[in-house]
Amino acid sequence: MSTETYSFYLAGELFSYKSLIGNQMLSEAILERSGGRFKAVLPQSIELPSNRSRDIRNADYAALISCDLLVAQFDGAELDAGTVAEFMVAKQLDIPTLVFRSDFRKSGDQDEGGDAWNLMLSHFPRVESLALNAMALYQASGSIQSYLAELADHIIEKLESLVNVLPVVKQSADEAFKYYVQSLLRLGMSSHFPIDQLKTMVISKSIRGLL
Repeated sequence: MSTETYSFYLAGELFSYKSLIGNQMLSEAILERSGGRFKAVLPQSIELPSNRSRDIRNADYAALISCDLLVAQFDGAELDAGTVAEFMVAKQLDIPTLVFRSDFRKSGDQDEGGDAWNLMLSHFPRVESLALNAMALYQASGSIQSYLAELADHIIEKLESLVNVLPVVKQSADEAFKYYVQSLLRLGMSSHFPIDQLKTMVISKSIRGLL
């Protein structure tokens, strides 16, 4: 196995104590079970509970854009709107993405055997899907530690697959940099990344085959 390390943005609902604790525990389990290979960036560590404004939106998008991978948690009868927005930004920038659903309820409009979420969020390139039954795994696990370990192992397996998927469009680091600059303009974030920081990030991703 390669010793390369990767950062991933863990997107999902983060407005209740259950989500906040769950996000933290899952990210720690993934870090431990992967031997430090996959390290989460948690938006809950970036955001503020009040004064929610454009600055928070830009900080979250900047964290996502800086990461190597996205893990988008598609749980709930209705998907978290912020997570959906972050998923679409990741696809605009061709960020390898794992869509993870542990909610065993069906919540979509797809044919039998399709994903358990809205059809318009499926069939994107460079995306892996992982649907688990959180209740069944919990009842069979025997302990919280083994439960988290099993969830983490499933996610790590998918992330290992994702880092080997080639970019959708083959381009040089210079071409990728220009595309990132244009994308930041479209997102209204052209002044959020210093040019040198953006170049360093793009070159790093390009060298490792992520762009």
